[in-house]
Amino acid sequence: MIYVNPLELHETWPLIKPGLEIVIKKSKADWIPEDVYSALQTGNSTLHLLYNVDEYEGFVVLTPTKGYAGMTLFVWCAYSPTNTDVVSRYYPDIEKIARNIFAKKVRFASTRKGWSKMFTPVTTIYERKV
Repeated sequence: MIYVNPLELHETWPLIKPGLEIVIKKSKADWIPEDVYSALQTGNSTLHLLYNVDEYEGFVVLTPTKGYAGMTLFVWCAYSPTNTDVVSRYYPDIEKIARNIFAKKVRFASTRKGWSKMFTPVTTIYERKV
């Protein structure tokens, strides 16, 4: 995992924006790529490029959050153009980042039931447009 400094985001953006658009389409997310850009620029989230030796495997966007029970590291989005399960593959690195910020948990939201193999489902969020 290679951390992308917010000062280098402008150069990296063309690489990750198409992946964000795919994540949005597949997950029916209510955010837009520019929301991610803003969160990365302000330091509210971090971008990490994923490489297996010299082969680009995708990226992950992480957002630390502080709640009543302490710090949590939220995996906002993850993408791989090669369909590699990057969250599973790079989880040791994600967990190391969580430990470095003293997070007690790593969270990940998805509509895919398969994640329950790796993460414990905590709640289901229902919504209805007004």
